Amino acid sequence: MWSRVGTALLLSITAGFVVVLLAQPTWPQTPEINPQALIGQWSGSWIGAHAASENGRYYLTITRIEGPKVIGKVEFVGKRTTG
Repeated sequence: MWSRVGTALLLSITAGFVVVLLAQPTWPQTPEINPQALIGQWSGSWIGAHAASENGRYYLTITRIEGPKVIGKVEFVGKRTTG
């Protein structure tokens, strides 16, 4: 035998699932990226996951893209420790 609170909770959960299943996504979709647009030189900074004192710069050069493969080189400059 269900209590009134249990029945109300079950109905609320069921209604919530129905709303989620029927709702149309309203956020914008990510546009397709031309992989060739990634070719070039990229740089940025990095911070160590275990110690903020480990940090520096990285330099990424993408020379070509072949299907799902990205070919290039990366260089990390800065203070880091080996574990």
